[in-house]
Amino acid sequence: MSKISPSLATRWMLTIVFVIIATAPGTAIPATLLIRQELDRQAQSHLVEIVHNTESLLAAEAARLTDIAEHAVARPSIQDILLERNAIALDAYLQVFRESLEFDRIAIYDEAGRMLAGDPPGMGTEPLLHQTLTFQYIASPSPEYHLLMLAQSPIFDRQRGGLKGFVTIERLIDDAFLKHLASQTGLQYSLIIGRTRIASSEPSIKGSREALPAKEAEDHGDIAERVMLGGHPYLVHRIALTPDKNVGEAAFLEMGLPIDTILFAERRALVSILIVAVLAALAGASIAG
Repeated sequence: MSKISPSLATRWMLTIVFVIIATAPGTAIPATLLIRQELDRQAQSHLVEIVHNTESLLAAEAARLTDIAEHAVARPSIQDILLERNAIALDAYLQVFRESLEFDRIAIYDEAGRMLAGDPPGMGTEPLLHQTLTFQYIASPSPEYHLLMLAQSPIFDRQRGGLKGFVTIERLIDDAFLKHLASQTGLQYSLIIGRTRIASSEPSIKGSREALPAKEAEDHGDIAERVMLGGHPYLVHRIALTPDKNVGEAAFLEMGLPIDTILFAERRALVSILIVAVLAALAGASIAG
């Protein structure tokens, strides 16, 4: 039986080594893409779950503010002071009432929508004049804050039943509110109006510009995407807070899931695949030698 000559065996082994080296990138790239797709799928599933939790938190806060407004108009003290038109006593009472609960502002208006008292004092949000219990996101009269959650309840005369005024309960969508959300979910939150993140739970993100115009952001509001925010990668999802355009420009709540660990896992997988290919090539070269 004829034997394969050493030179022929060497050529065969070198050919195998060459094939391994040549095909390593082609093997590593599809494998890395599969790993990335799986990691992305897991991250998006996690993000969707937290988005639902966030929507539940916002709904719970809206219900809480609405309950406070309804509770406020039922208090005899507010009705009595309102009927007396005693602004000083009303201001003092509202301060105590607001400090006992967690919200940013309370205001009392007469039936025509003129402000009678508020705490803290200052420019108030124009009442909606709805004679039913109402909640919505609305533009803030202060340029410092831009957007707020507002619950309003009508005040009716207990004896005659006529409309006497309105009470509004407000919660600002500001850095503090977004940090409160972040502490409960682990996401980073930003309020986008136009193209600018005007409030954020992360100081390094606040003020950054969004690449998509407001219309495109609205069209793609249900798609999670990878973006760099404050120098770090995030998987983000946006929901519209003002679909009825109560502000001059549409407002979006952006939720960002940090994905530094996902990118690290992708790079580690690619390096591992390449190392295995190189070791296989070295082993083949050693045998060929």
